[in-house]
Order: sequence, then C-alpha cells, then structure tokens
Amino acid sequence: MLLSFPFTLWAQLCVTEAKPGDIIFQEYDCGDLCRAIAGVTQSYHSRNYTHCGIVISHNNALWILEAVSPVVKLTLIDSFLSRTASHSGNTLARVKEQYSATKNYALLHYPDFIGKSYDDCYTLGDDSYYCSELIYELFKNDDGSPLFELKPMTFISPKTNKIIPEWVSYFSKLNCAIPEGGPGINPGGISLSDKVVVLGDFK
Repeated sequence: MLLSFPFTLWAQLCVTEAKPGDIIFQEYDCGDLCRAIAGVTQSYHSRNYTHCGIVISHNNALWILEAVSPVVKLTLIDSFLSRTASHSGNTLARVKEQYSATKNYALLHYPDFIGKSYDDCYTLGDDSYYCSELIYELFKNDDGSPLFELKPMTFISPKTNKIIPEWVSYFSKLNCAIPEGGPGINPGGISLSDKVVVLGDFK
C-alpha cells in the first residue's frame, strides 16, 4: 500500500542508521537501460528504483552486496550511495521483524554469492544473478522458501503497448531472447512488498 504523506516528511537518514540485512533501493541512472527499467516497473511512492543491494557488516565497516556487471561483489556503502546525484536517491528499507529469520539466512549465506556472474539475460536458475534476483535468493525462510514473490516480467511500454526499443537493442546485443512474461523480480517490486518497511532516504 502506498502511503499518502509527502517525501518531505520522510526520515532523512545517516549512513550509521543502516543495519546489516537492510535493503537499499537506488534511483541509479545508468543511461538507456536504467530508463528502460523505470519505464516498465513500479516503485514505492512512484520512485524510479533501478538498483538494489543488501547491507553487510564486514571488517568493521558497512558494505553493500550487489549484483552489477560483471559479478556479484561488495561495495563500501559510501561508494554505493555516491552513484546518485545526491544520497537522497537511495532509500533504506528493513524486513519486518516477523520475517527476521530470512534476514539471518541472508547474512549467513551472502558469502556464497560473491564472485558469481551477473545475469545479463534475466534468467532464473542459472547461477548468475541480477540485482533484485540476488535479494530474492538471499532472503529465505529456514525451509528454503523465498520471502519475496516472483511475478511475470514485462518489457512492454504501458504507453505504446510495444516492447521498449532499448530492451530490444539490449537483448539483441546479448543474443538473448526477451523473457517477456517469464518469472522475475525487480527493485521496485521489492520496495512495494508488504514484507518490508521503508524507513526513508539518506541525507
């Protein structure tokens, strides 16, 4: 459910308020591809989230585990936040307390994913990962069931009812079939999940 209060009432967060297991949604502008992502997905409070990662504590510092081409890697949180024009382009969210077991699972198993290949073709089950697929695979219950839900992907513009040209070009260069209608997940979809609480933007 979208809340009705304006952004000005959101908490403006310091980096130190992030905790291991939190998720950061990012309005990252990587050019045509990010605009294409924003064009076919919906995010919390009509934001344009195109990337996400999970907060990790490592060597007495906060890092973000993220899937970015070419591999899944750890990035210092300050470097992660600095990708946007201002830190306010990054939103902090936390899994609700009743789902804390999935956060613990993520923090236990995240090292298994470091160095895995980036999933350019958005295909599940091939041991490569795009950013939100990584979050999907990390947050699991003790029985292995995922916290977040997969939904049919679409690359079709709601304005033209045709596949966005940038997606056609993107998948053509990779020699990948466009996975229209296939199961997937995106940063905006996770931000809208009733399993998380959106805490605010960084300042």
